Amino acid sequence: MRTLTLVAMAAVLVSCGERKPARAERTCEVRGEVIRLDPQVRTAVVKHEKICDWMEAMSMEFPVRKQDDFDLLKPGEKIVATVHIGDPAFWLSDVHPSK
Repeated sequence: MRTLTLVAMAAVLVSCGERKPARAERTCEVRGEVIRLDPQVRTAVVKHEKICDWMEAMSMEFPVRKQDDFDLLKPGEKIVATVHIGDPAFWLSDVHPSK
């Protein structure tokens, strides 16, 4: 009985230490309108169309990692950008005015 208890405890400890493998980052195109910007934390709220199979059309806040990309954003402007989808982080890059 004691051996069985030790084996069960060892199995619990091993399973607690297991991690899910991180998913590879992927990218998708984002098309939308900039609603507002927060330069202090470098985020942009964008009212966007559906983003590939990741997100339905909605307004949401996107981090923008590079200052050069953030500087191209203006409220009211329509944009095309790339969203990087990681696990769990996501962010915008390659920002361009929409044509």
